[in-house]
Amino acid sequence: MRTLDPVIFAEFLDTLGHESAVIWIDKFLQTLDLVSLDRAVVEADRSNVFETAHLITARAGLLGCRCLVEACVELQRACKTGVDFLKPYATMCAAAAEASLALRNAL
Repeated sequence: MRTLDPVIFAEFLDTLGHESAVIWIDKFLQTLDLVSLDRAVVEADRSNVFETAHLITARAGLLGCRCLVEACVELQRACKTGVDFLKPYATMCAAAAEASLALRNAL
């Protein structure tokens, strides 16, 4: 699966216009600075991890970052079911790094 769905990404750019899309994407990339999420993981704050993953899921979906969406959904599922969420968190972090790179390259 591609990191960035080109059709969804193109629709996003067309809807917002290039300049507004660049600003929105920059704010999204700041969201992917996972320092606060790292803290929540260390503190095992499942609620905060879930909420942050949910926020990223919604925004990533608008951009066409399917791998990141899938990784966040798995992380949310782990948080809700009470299972260890370190592996899904690591997967989400890797997907976030890939999505970040793909978005930067797409602009």
